[in-house]
Amino acid sequence: MAAMTDDLLGSELLRALDQQDRDLVMPHLEDVRLRSGHIIAEPGAIVRHVYFPRDGALVAYLVPM
Repeated sequence: MAAMTDDLLGSELLRALDQQDRDLVMPHLEDVRLRSGHIIAEPGAIVRHVYFPRDGALVAYLVPM
């Protein structure tokens, strides 16, 4: 596993995968840096990417009532 893929394992979810599943997922991951306040999905939008927060990232899910 390359250094970059080792770094991507900062996600608790990715680390929780067994090795066989992790080997399937890792080639498809890339490191993405988002600015504070960046919206990764809008309600009703098609989800094209999945994000795995890592390294103490703060993520908020807001649902309007």
